[in-house]
Amino acid sequence: MASEGEAVVNQLFARIVGTSVSQPDINEFTTDVGGLIESLCAPTGPPDNLTCGAVNQRTGVNRTVEVIKAACGAALGSGATLVQ
Repeated sequence: MASEGEAVVNQLFARIVGTSVSQPDINEFTTDVGGLIESLCAPTGPPDNLTCGAVNQRTGVNRTVEVIKAACGAALGSGATLVQ
């Protein structure tokens, strides 16, 4: 994963998941969320053939912004944020 992706994953882990004993560790989180970021930044073809840094012509939004929003949503919607 590119260093930019690592920075996003590290910030999400620190701010959303934390370091409680019952939480996933950084390696598990990086595998899941980092894999999501990588797959969304390197699409395989139409209609989502935008790479990170490109601007989505339909929305006018940079693909990187869309990918970071998706990563945040995945982290917030994961079981790691549930309160027991």
